Amino acid sequence: MKTIADLKGQDLRWVQPSLFKHTYELRTMTGDVVATITRTGLFREVDEAEAAGERWTIAHVGGLTRRFEIRPADAPDSAPRYILHHQGCRLELPGGGEVRWEKLGDEGEAVWQWTGRDGSCLMKLSSGGGERITSRIRIELGAADAGTRLLLAMLGSYLILLYGDEVE
Repeated sequence: MKTIADLKGQDLRWVQPSLFKHTYELRTMTGDVVATITRTGLFREVDEAEAAGERWTIAHVGGLTRRFEIRPADAPDSAPRYILHHQGCRLELPGGGEVRWEKLGDEGEAVWQWTGRDGSCLMKLSSGGGERITSRIRIELGAADAGTRLLLAMLGSYLILLYGDEVE
């Protein structure tokens, strides 16, 4: 699989290869698979994500204060995890840091950005361009360090897949 840096400026597209399976592939326009998401469960969802040789589980937790708990797939349950809080759209990093997921008001496209505590752009993802909102995703690298870049790209793409149709 390609690295996130290899995908800079390329258009990507979520594809569901089989209507009978809840597996989605993030593909380049030439058809190369760069990430997969497998969705499971109805009430206790635990999705599995894979990109560039890394695998994570994404557990949907809570009711009114919903959040995602993300950890490497092979890590024990006690391993540090990333926690994305739906309220406030903030991602807690295992080391104690925090980043925010923000929608920007760019004309003609839906644009989201991961922003650091100091307001710096860590990564920007755009979707749409006049098409169905989840049909195209473009990643622009910002100041995200190599250690979190893949997770931010994967999680941002995942959020666009889950909620893209709700955004005008």
